[in-house]
Amino acid sequence: MASFSALPLDVLGLVAIVTVFTYILYQRFFSPLARVPGPFLASITSFWIAHAYWRQDWHYRAISLHKQYGPVVRVGPDAVDVGDVDAIKIIYGMGLAPCSHGFELIEAIRDRIEILEREVGRGGGNLIGMTDEPLHKQRRRLVDPIYTLKSVRESEHLMNAPITFFAEQMRRHSGTPVDIIEWTNVLAVDVFTAITYGKSYGLLEHGRDPEMLAFTEANWNPYFWAVMVPLLGRLVKIRQRLLILAKVLLSGGKAPLPILGWTTEQIENALQSDESAGNAPTLSRKAIRIHRAHPKEFPRAALNDHMFELVFAGFETCGATIPKIIWRIATTRDFQKRLQTELDTLSKTDTLKGLLTYDQLLELPYLSACISEGMRMDPITGIALSRRVPPEGVRMNGYDLPGGTEIGITPRVISYNEDLVEDPYRFSPDRWLDATKEQKILWDRMDLMFSAGPTACTGKVMALAFIYKVIAAVFSNFDVTVIDKDKKIEEINIFPVKWRKVKMKLSPRKAE
Repeated sequence: MASFSALPLDVLGLVAIVTVFTYILYQRFFSPLARVPGPFLASITSFWIAHAYWRQDWHYRAISLHKQYGPVVRVGPDAVDVGDVDAIKIIYGMGLAPCSHGFELIEAIRDRIEILEREVGRGGGNLIGMTDEPLHKQRRRLVDPIYTLKSVRESEHLMNAPITFFAEQMRRHSGTPVDIIEWTNVLAVDVFTAITYGKSYGLLEHGRDPEMLAFTEANWNPYFWAVMVPLLGRLVKIRQRLLILAKVLLSGGKAPLPILGWTTEQIENALQSDESAGNAPTLSRKAIRIHRAHPKEFPRAALNDHMFELVFAGFETCGATIPKIIWRIATTRDFQKRLQTELDTLSKTDTLKGLLTYDQLLELPYLSACISEGMRMDPITGIALSRRVPPEGVRMNGYDLPGGTEIGITPRVISYNEDLVEDPYRFSPDRWLDATKEQKILWDRMDLMFSAGPTACTGKVMALAFIYKVIAAVFSNFDVTVIDKDKKIEEINIFPVKWRKVKMKLSPRKAE
């Protein structure tokens, strides 16, 4: 009797072993991706890439994988990472939809959270995570005029007051090491709120805002699991949303982060203000005009969402990029002195020295070279920008990839490719000055700092204007000394690659 009762367990165990063996056999030898090289575990489970992302060093590991396996690497049962510059146009220029595992919540919970999100000005559908391609195209068509060079020229003067105040704060801390990461992050928040709403949020007064930094890191952390392991992604997403829901309910309906409520209040004030103020050059005013002209295509919820997205994306991208560029310039004295010499040729202004227009700064070749080289070495995105192969499939570097395959490029794999860039681990602004026309075209093509194609960052020109203005203002007014420059920098990759605790001394330059 005992042996009879044990028999079904033996059979079930045998079935399980055969099933697993058959699955592994299929993935390794019969799957459409079986020919694509890559780690063994990556070919049979998505937990491999989830664990790789969890380590927060994917931007380095991906380079090693491509050196070992070639331009196309299998990183999941149905996923590949590509390291070919010619693939950028194919992947990001053909209108592939961003990968989405559909983070569906229990319906009642999801509906309640969406209601609360709208009460605090969220939930209108942001462009960063939008997977509805027709809606994305429609929104981009409406908002793109806000971010043209002409529009940035109209609005960039709104950046000047926060940048000037940042310089004043650095003078107050003269001779004292400061955490440049914290200061440039709060500068980014104040600049992007100023240009968006005509009023800075005011973080520069104190130089830090740990609550917002913690919130943004918590916002990105679930991405590792959510992207590659759908079940864990759903669980983590539910947990995160429930925590936000609890915070909102316990606070009597207030936004989970003060700046969320503040940005919504600014939009509300702008909507209720006199129509004669509608021509103000703030980005929110421009967006409000679009909302009023197209209330169905660009409803109030989308207006709120997009304006906060602008501040959030600007803070995440520029706040993390600027200190890296400053560090790379400042760690080599010759680079710093050469840049300062160039800046001094155009630094005669009535306000802060070096606080020039974006157009003026573009005329400085060495400044442009330093910024281009800094962004090449430290692209903000640290994982693959994944897309779905369309149903008809695509041929990539000799491999036939079926429809539904996740395909993407880890930006650093391209920018550190030794076949494209000589000695890519060396910071060398001169490479941009000495490059041939063909090389510059190639390097422009491989630039994924702001993504590429139809889903590229809408605010690229504005972000570049901000980066140029800050780098110019810093080195026009200060001699920068990196503290412990040989110490290994603490770095995390939670989709954006961020540095932590980088100390510098900004000493006012002596009049020459």
